[in-house]
Amino acid sequence: MEAFVALVVEKVREMAKRVKEGNGVVKDVKWLVFCNSSERVDQVSAALGAVREVIEMEGAKIVEPVPVPSSDETPAEPPQPPVELRITYTHGHQDAEDRTSAILRFASPGRTGDDPSVQSESTTTTTPRLHTLITSDIASRGVDFADVDVVVQIDMALNAADYLHRVGRCARMGREGEAITMVTPSDATLASALQRAAHGGRLPSSSSSSDGGEDVQDDDLAKRFAAHQKYREQLLGSEDVDVGVGEGKLALTGLMGRMGGKKKKTKVEGEGQGEAE
Repeated sequence: MEAFVALVVEKVREMAKRVKEGNGVVKDVKWLVFCNSSERVDQVSAALGAVREVIEMEGAKIVEPVPVPSSDETPAEPPQPPVELRITYTHGHQDAEDRTSAILRFASPGRTGDDPSVQSESTTTTTPRLHTLITSDIASRGVDFADVDVVVQIDMALNAADYLHRVGRCARMGREGEAITMVTPSDATLASALQRAAHGGRLPSSSSSSDGGEDVQDDDLAKRFAAHQKYREQLLGSEDVDVGVGEGKLALTGLMGRMGGKKKKTKVEGEGQGEAE
Protein backbone atom coordinates (compact mmCIF):
# COMPACT_ATOMS: atom_id res chain seq x y z
CA MET A 1 0.00 0.00 0.00
CA GLU A 2 2.84 2.39 0.81
CA ALA A 3 4.34 1.83 -2.64
CA PHE A 4 1.02 2.68 -4.29
CA VAL A 5 0.56 5.87 -2.26
CA ALA A 6 4.11 6.88 -3.21
CA LEU A 7 3.19 6.46 -6.90
CA VAL A 8 0.12 8.67 -6.47
CA VAL A 9 2.14 11.35 -4.66
CA GLU A 10 4.77 11.29 -7.40
CA LYS A 11 2.11 11.75 -10.09
CA VAL A 12 0.39 14.60 -8.24
CA ARG A 13 3.73 16.38 -7.86
CA GLU A 14 4.48 15.86 -11.55
CA MET A 15 1.11 17.35 -12.56
CA ALA A 16 1.55 20.24 -10.12
CA LYS A 17 4.96 21.02 -11.62
CA ARG A 18 3.38 21.24 -15.06
CA VAL A 19 0.73 23.61 -13.65
CA LYS A 20 3.47 25.80 -12.20
CA GLU A 21 5.39 25.88 -15.48
CA GLY A 22 2.24 27.07 -17.23
CA ASN A 23 3.01 25.37 -20.53
CA GLY A 24 -0.57 24.96 -21.69
CA VAL A 25 -3.52 23.38 -19.94
CA VAL A 26 -2.72 20.28 -17.89
CA LYS A 27 -5.01 17.42 -18.83
CA ASP A 28 -6.83 15.12 -16.46
CA VAL A 29 -5.21 11.72 -15.85
CA LYS A 30 -7.01 8.43 -15.23
CA TRP A 31 -5.62 5.49 -13.28
CA LEU A 32 -7.38 2.13 -13.19
CA VAL A 33 -6.27 0.29 -10.05
CA PHE A 34 -6.88 -3.47 -9.69
CA CYS A 35 -7.20 -5.51 -6.51
CA ASN A 36 -7.92 -9.22 -6.14
CA SER A 37 -10.92 -9.00 -3.80
CA SER A 38 -13.79 -6.73 -2.79
CA GLU A 39 -12.33 -6.46 0.70
CA ARG A 40 -9.01 -5.31 -0.71
CA VAL A 41 -10.78 -2.67 -2.83
CA ASP A 42 -12.47 -1.29 0.29
CA GLN A 43 -9.17 -1.31 2.17
CA VAL A 44 -7.21 0.50 -0.54
CA SER A 45 -9.90 3.10 -1.26
CA ALA A 46 -10.30 3.88 2.44
CA ALA A 47 -6.54 4.18 2.97
CA LEU A 48 -6.10 6.46 -0.04
CA GLY A 49 -9.10 8.54 0.98
CA ALA A 50 -7.63 9.03 4.45
CA VAL A 51 -4.56 10.74 3.00
CA ARG A 52 -6.20 12.44 -0.01
CA GLU A 53 -5.88 15.97 1.38
CA VAL A 54 -2.28 15.35 2.41
CA ILE A 55 -1.47 14.16 -1.11
CA GLU A 56 -3.16 17.17 -2.68
CA MET A 57 -1.11 19.45 -0.41
CA GLU A 58 2.05 17.85 -1.76
CA GLY A 59 1.05 19.28 -5.11
CA ALA A 60 0.33 22.66 -3.54
CA LYS A 61 3.85 22.78 -2.10
CA ILE A 62 5.26 22.45 -5.62
CA VAL A 63 3.32 25.46 -6.88
CA GLU A 64 3.44 27.65 -3.77
CA PRO A 65 5.52 26.66 -0.72
CA VAL A 66 3.53 27.01 2.49
CA PRO A 67 5.13 29.68 4.76
CA VAL A 68 5.87 28.74 8.35
CA PRO A 69 4.32 31.43 10.63
CA SER A 70 6.10 32.66 13.72
CA SER A 71 4.63 31.98 17.15
CA ASP A 72 2.74 35.31 17.26
CA GLU A 73 1.34 35.12 13.74
CA THR A 74 -1.99 33.69 12.67
CA PRO A 75 -1.43 30.64 10.47
CA ALA A 76 -2.03 31.44 6.83
CA GLU A 77 -4.79 29.77 4.88
CA PRO A 78 -3.46 26.72 3.05
CA PRO A 79 -3.09 27.24 -0.70
CA GLN A 80 -5.64 25.81 -3.09
CA PRO A 81 -4.44 22.41 -4.32
CA PRO A 82 -3.39 22.69 -7.98
CA VAL A 83 -4.35 19.05 -8.63
CA GLU A 84 -7.53 17.29 -7.51
CA LEU A 85 -7.31 13.65 -6.46
CA ARG A 86 -10.61 11.95 -7.21
CA ILE A 87 -11.14 8.47 -5.72
CA THR A 88 -13.84 6.13 -7.05
CA TYR A 89 -14.20 2.46 -6.23
CA THR A 90 -16.32 -0.47 -7.30
CA HIS A 91 -16.50 -4.23 -6.76
CA GLY A 92 -18.87 -7.16 -6.97
CA HIS A 93 -20.39 -6.72 -3.52
CA GLN A 94 -21.82 -3.32 -4.39
CA ASP A 95 -25.39 -2.84 -5.56
CA ALA A 96 -25.68 -2.92 -9.34
CA GLU A 97 -26.75 0.74 -9.40
CA ASP A 98 -23.68 1.82 -7.41
CA ARG A 99 -21.36 -0.21 -9.65
CA THR A 100 -22.84 1.30 -12.80
CA SER A 101 -22.61 4.82 -11.39
CA ALA A 102 -18.95 4.40 -10.41
CA ILE A 103 -17.95 2.96 -13.79
CA LEU A 104 -19.85 5.65 -15.71
CA ARG A 105 -18.19 8.41 -13.71
CA PHE A 106 -14.79 7.00 -14.55
CA ALA A 107 -15.42 5.84 -18.12
CA SER A 108 -16.90 9.09 -19.43
CA PRO A 109 -14.52 10.94 -21.77
CA GLY A 110 -15.52 14.22 -20.10
CA ARG A 111 -15.85 15.59 -16.59
CA THR A 112 -18.77 13.97 -14.79
CA GLY A 113 -18.48 15.25 -11.22
CA ASP A 114 -20.73 13.25 -8.93
CA ASP A 115 -23.54 12.86 -11.46
CA PRO A 116 -22.89 10.31 -14.24
CA SER A 117 -25.63 11.93 -16.34
CA VAL A 118 -23.75 15.24 -16.53
CA GLN A 119 -20.84 15.37 -18.95
CA SER A 120 -18.57 18.19 -20.03
CA GLU A 121 -17.11 18.64 -23.48
CA SER A 122 -13.48 18.75 -22.36
CA THR A 123 -11.24 16.75 -20.07
CA THR A 124 -9.17 19.84 -19.27
CA THR A 125 -9.91 22.46 -16.60
CA THR A 126 -7.96 25.01 -14.63
CA THR A 127 -7.61 22.40 -11.87
CA PRO A 128 -6.47 19.11 -13.41
CA ARG A 129 -7.69 15.90 -11.86
CA LEU A 130 -6.01 12.59 -11.13
CA HIS A 131 -8.99 10.25 -11.16
CA THR A 132 -8.45 6.76 -9.73
CA LEU A 133 -10.93 3.91 -10.07
CA ILE A 134 -10.06 1.20 -7.55
CA THR A 135 -11.72 -2.02 -8.61
CA SER A 136 -11.79 -5.78 -8.63
CA ASP A 137 -11.75 -7.77 -11.88
CA ILE A 138 -15.33 -6.77 -12.70
CA ALA A 139 -13.82 -3.82 -14.59
CA SER A 140 -11.20 -5.87 -16.45
CA ARG A 141 -13.56 -7.16 -19.13
CA GLY A 142 -16.62 -5.97 -20.97
CA VAL A 143 -16.02 -2.25 -20.35
CA ASP A 144 -14.34 -0.02 -22.91
CA PHE A 145 -12.32 2.62 -21.08
CA ALA A 146 -11.20 4.81 -23.95
CA ASP A 147 -8.79 7.08 -22.11
CA VAL A 148 -7.11 5.22 -19.25
CA ASP A 149 -3.54 6.47 -18.89
CA VAL A 150 -2.19 3.96 -16.35
CA VAL A 151 -3.23 0.53 -15.10
CA VAL A 152 -1.91 -0.31 -11.64
CA GLN A 153 -2.14 -3.81 -10.21
CA ILE A 154 -1.78 -3.51 -6.46
CA ASP A 155 -2.43 -7.25 -6.35
CA MET A 156 -0.98 -9.14 -9.29
CA ALA A 157 -3.46 -11.11 -11.37
CA LEU A 158 -3.80 -14.79 -10.54
CA ASN A 159 -3.17 -15.97 -14.11
CA ALA A 160 -1.88 -14.74 -17.45
CA ALA A 161 -5.29 -14.24 -19.04
CA ASP A 162 -6.49 -11.96 -16.23
CA TYR A 163 -3.20 -10.08 -16.40
CA LEU A 164 -3.66 -9.42 -20.12
CA HIS A 165 -7.26 -8.31 -19.69
CA ARG A 166 -6.24 -5.87 -16.95
CA VAL A 167 -3.34 -4.24 -18.77
CA GLY A 168 -5.45 -4.17 -21.92
CA ARG A 169 -7.66 -1.50 -20.33
CA CYS A 170 -5.06 1.15 -21.22
CA ALA A 171 -3.32 2.08 -24.50
CA ARG A 172 -6.44 1.33 -26.52
CA MET A 173 -7.23 2.54 -30.04
CA GLY A 174 -3.67 3.63 -30.74
CA ARG A 175 -3.28 5.61 -27.52
CA GLU A 176 -0.26 5.45 -25.25
CA GLY A 177 -0.51 3.87 -21.81
CA GLU A 178 1.45 2.40 -18.94
CA ALA A 179 0.97 -0.71 -16.82
CA ILE A 180 2.50 -0.97 -13.34
CA THR A 181 2.35 -4.18 -11.30
CA MET A 182 3.24 -4.61 -7.63
CA VAL A 183 5.06 -7.94 -7.36
CA THR A 184 5.58 -10.00 -4.20
CA PRO A 185 7.61 -13.23 -3.84
CA SER A 186 4.44 -15.30 -4.18
CA ASP A 187 3.95 -13.80 -7.66
CA ALA A 188 7.43 -14.79 -8.85
CA THR A 189 6.45 -17.74 -11.07
CA LEU A 190 3.78 -15.87 -12.99
CA ALA A 191 5.84 -12.68 -13.23
CA SER A 192 8.74 -14.66 -14.65
CA ALA A 193 6.48 -16.37 -17.18
CA LEU A 194 5.03 -13.07 -18.35
CA GLN A 195 8.50 -11.58 -18.73
CA ARG A 196 9.51 -14.59 -20.80
CA ALA A 197 6.47 -14.27 -23.06
CA ALA A 198 7.14 -10.58 -23.61
CA HIS A 199 10.75 -11.29 -24.61
CA GLY A 200 10.20 -14.23 -26.90
CA GLY A 201 10.65 -16.97 -24.33
CA ARG A 202 13.73 -15.67 -22.54
CA LEU A 203 14.02 -13.48 -19.49
CA PRO A 204 15.70 -10.08 -19.98
CA SER A 205 19.45 -10.13 -19.45
CA SER A 206 19.04 -8.20 -16.19
CA SER A 207 17.04 -11.04 -14.63
CA SER A 208 18.72 -14.05 -13.09
CA SER A 209 18.01 -17.02 -10.92
CA SER A 210 18.57 -16.87 -7.18
CA ASP A 211 21.86 -18.77 -7.39
CA GLY A 212 23.38 -16.06 -9.56
CA GLY A 213 23.69 -18.22 -12.68
CA GLU A 214 22.06 -17.73 -16.07
CA ASP A 215 18.38 -18.51 -16.31
CA VAL A 216 17.79 -21.66 -18.36
CA GLN A 217 14.31 -22.73 -19.36
CA ASP A 218 13.36 -26.39 -19.68
CA ASP A 219 12.09 -28.05 -22.86
CA ASP A 220 8.43 -27.80 -21.84
CA LEU A 221 8.58 -24.08 -21.22
CA ALA A 222 10.63 -23.62 -24.38
CA LYS A 223 7.83 -25.22 -26.41
CA ARG A 224 5.21 -23.09 -24.70
CA PHE A 225 7.02 -19.85 -25.37
CA ALA A 226 7.93 -20.84 -28.90
CA ALA A 227 4.18 -21.15 -29.53
CA HIS A 228 3.60 -17.73 -27.99
CA GLN A 229 6.40 -16.10 -29.96
CA LYS A 230 4.31 -15.97 -33.14
CA TYR A 231 1.60 -14.14 -31.21
CA ARG A 232 3.96 -11.66 -29.55
CA GLU A 233 2.46 -8.64 -31.26
CA GLN A 234 -1.03 -9.52 -30.08
CA LEU A 235 0.24 -10.35 -26.59
CA LEU A 236 1.79 -6.91 -26.21
CA GLY A 237 -0.95 -5.04 -28.02
CA SER A 238 -3.81 -3.02 -26.60
CA GLU A 239 -6.61 -5.29 -27.74
CA ASP A 240 -7.86 -8.37 -25.94
CA VAL A 241 -6.64 -11.57 -27.57
CA ASP A 242 -8.42 -14.89 -27.78
CA VAL A 243 -5.91 -17.50 -28.92
CA GLY A 244 -7.52 -20.89 -29.40
CA VAL A 245 -6.04 -24.32 -28.78
CA GLY A 246 -5.26 -26.40 -31.84
CA GLU A 247 -2.82 -26.39 -34.74
CA GLY A 248 0.02 -25.89 -32.30
CA LYS A 249 -1.55 -22.84 -30.67
CA LEU A 250 -1.48 -22.34 -26.93
CA ALA A 251 -4.34 -20.71 -25.05
CA LEU A 252 -3.25 -17.70 -23.03
CA THR A 253 -4.93 -19.23 -20.00
CA GLY A 254 -2.52 -22.13 -20.33
CA LEU A 255 0.56 -20.00 -19.97
CA MET A 256 0.81 -20.24 -16.21
CA GLY A 257 -1.13 -19.69 -13.04
CA ARG A 258 0.33 -18.38 -9.81
CA MET A 259 -0.21 -21.66 -7.95
CA GLY A 260 0.45 -24.10 -10.79
CA GLY A 261 2.79 -24.74 -13.68
CA LYS A 262 6.55 -25.14 -13.55
CA LYS A 263 8.42 -24.27 -10.38
CA LYS A 264 11.64 -22.35 -10.72
CA LYS A 265 13.86 -20.22 -8.54
CA THR A 266 13.50 -16.52 -9.27
CA LYS A 267 15.20 -13.60 -7.66
CA VAL A 268 12.66 -10.98 -6.56
CA GLU A 269 14.08 -7.69 -5.40
CA GLY A 270 12.82 -6.17 -2.16
CA GLU A 271 11.57 -7.68 1.03
CA GLY A 272 7.93 -6.94 0.38
CA GLN A 273 6.63 -5.34 -2.77
CA GLY A 274 8.42 -4.19 -5.85
CA GLU A 275 7.33 -2.99 -9.24
CA ALA A 276 7.38 -4.77 -12.55
CA GLU A 277 6.33 -3.11 -15.73
